[in-house]
Amino acid sequence: MNYYKRINRNEHIFENAPIALQKSYEVLKANGKVVVANDAEGEFLLVPTEMVDEFILTAISRADLKGRGFDADKLSDEDMQDIADNMADDYIEYGGYWEGLEDEAEKMGAKKVHRILDTSFGEVMLKPKTDNGEEMLEIYIGDNYDDFVGEISASIDDDEDDLLDQIDELLN
Repeated sequence: MNYYKRINRNEHIFENAPIALQKSYEVLKANGKVVVANDAEGEFLLVPTEMVDEFILTAISRADLKGRGFDADKLSDEDMQDIADNMADDYIEYGGYWEGLEDEAEKMGAKKVHRILDTSFGEVMLKPKTDNGEEMLEIYIGDNYDDFVGEISASIDDDEDDLLDQIDELLN
């Protein structure tokens, strides 16, 4: 079952945010996952709750580009959105996004309940467990990580290279 949050046209989703983020109603409206509707109060959006459970990390603006020497006035809003989307992709792919996310979550007291590693056998999920006081990691593979393949004596926070060596030994 899908759940939706109503967002009115004149509602500022990020009230104290820069102008670029206050235009988010139009950005959301352009997204194919939302429902645009009307009632006596006017146009509104029904946004799937999984889309609302996102937190803005940063924004770009024409002023940012001008500050770096570009003629940003020639760029359309669509161009600006494309730049932001590409920067987000690059940040996730190359820029330390995942490491930063983990570091900040740990600072807030969040605990890891599993870890995903890319091995020569494909991705594996490691789930910690304690066996008679000894820290162990259960290893799962498969599309949904539902195939249990074994255990290693290690901690979820151990060095990645050490974990990969133990996984290679187990799976070979």
